[in-house]
Amino acid sequence: MIEISDRVAAGSVLVVDDDDSVRLVTSRILTRFGFDVIDVASGRAGLDVLQDSARVVSAVVLDWSMPGMTGAETLCAIRSLDEDMSIIVLTGWSLSIEEELPEIAGPIPVLQKPFDPMELIELVRGTDPQT
Repeated sequence: MIEISDRVAAGSVLVVDDDDSVRLVTSRILTRFGFDVIDVASGRAGLDVLQDSARVVSAVVLDWSMPGMTGAETLCAIRSLDEDMSIIVLTGWSLSIEEELPEIAGPIPVLQKPFDPMELIELVRGTDPQT
């Protein structure tokens, strides 16, 4: 059982995933650990959040395989907005997507779905400059 004292208030995390159930579970996990979560169902919506100057996002949890704007396209667009944005990729496919990561991306942590909630929390904490 996770106690309230285990929570870490750590800033906003943007969750981008077209799968409603994955997005909901991911958001709940992050919220339970004290993160302010903004969740959206598409890469385009994620970019809109990042371009909104009123929203401060410290990390993005990004689904790799989405209809419309793919994870790779979204990642490139995020990097063009903020080259230092911390990004964690979620995938239900192969862990070897590193080959598909654009060179511009730099080192990106990749989590295989279904993922261990504590691994997600550790990665987000590690990417958050306020922790």
